[in-house]
Amino acid sequence: MARSALLPGWGQWKNGRTAKALGVTFAELGAGYMTLDAHNEAEDALERKAAADAALDPVAAARAQADYDAAYNRRTTWAWILGTTIVLSMVDAYVDAHLLQFDADFGPDPEPLGDGGEAVGAPSGAPVVRAGFRLAFTGPRGH
Repeated sequence: MARSALLPGWGQWKNGRTAKALGVTFAELGAGYMTLDAHNEAEDALERKAAADAALDPVAAARAQADYDAAYNRRTTWAWILGTTIVLSMVDAYVDAHLLQFDADFGPDPEPLGDGGEAVGAPSGAPVVRAGFRLAFTGPRGH
């Protein structure tokens, strides 16, 4: 988890999840780039607004303010995406590290059912237990 916080994808790489590590790395770097790009646009718009205010040009100042607002919103959105990506990659690395030996700790998968519903590998005539789950939704008028 700490590895993923320090370097994008390091925790996944350490857990042997190479493809996931590359995906996390590209996602975090991409979101970081977009955040930085929007930040630079916001700073540029502020400079243009200050220059327009100094030149007493209200039309250019209004245009620069609109550009700043758009860049500010884009920067905020990408910053949230970046933060969420970092937190999710940290949690993913933690879960992967703790579930790495899951199959060895809890044994093999249960035997599947055969074509006739009997358990494969079970003695013939052995009882088979099945469970099901069904949801039913009704419309606004109870139909």
